[in-house]
Amino acid sequence: MNGKKKFSLKSAFSAFVFLLVVFLAVGFIFRYTKAGDKITDIFDTTFRIEYDGTTYKSTENKILVRCGQRAKFAVKGCESYKIQVTPNVTPETDFTYSVNGQEYLYSTEDLTGLIIKTDDIFYDCFYIDCTKNSLFLQDILSYVWGGEEMTLNGTVAYPYKITVTSNNGEIINLIVACAVVEIEPEHIVF
Repeated sequence: MNGKKKFSLKSAFSAFVFLLVVFLAVGFIFRYTKAGDKITDIFDTTFRIEYDGTTYKSTENKILVRCGQRAKFAVKGCESYKIQVTPNVTPETDFTYSVNGQEYLYSTEDLTGLIIKTDDIFYDCFYIDCTKNSLFLQDILSYVWGGEEMTLNGTVAYPYKITVTSNNGEIINLIVACAVVEIEPEHIVF
């Protein structure tokens, strides 16, 4: 009887070690591959946008994009989508800017090809490339006018509204601004 208990204890311990190894292997696969995201996509079919570990589903989402980086926005829960970039102003917050003595309304600008270029739109994601160009309002408007000097007669904290429309007609608005991320000297490691 003593031999049977040893054999049962050994087989129980072996089974436990085997299950532990299988569990760790599955965890490793989920951690270092996108398998977890794919399973989540199967169960969550709602139209959503994911950026920097956060999921956006509503019509008003404020996002700070870090200058000097390429921001990836994953589009989930739709077969196709359209993007439009417009000034984020209302009739009450709209302002003018001056170029060569002439005044223009900020709300009349079409910013779609400037903030998100056609080459940065893919079937499941789009990018805002902040590595080469600045997303600061004065720089974007200067680019629109071929580098002309200009004067802003107002400002807005989040100047761009990205409207993403799914093939089903669902809309997600991303209110975007560019943020300069400064590294403090005590955080630099050599």
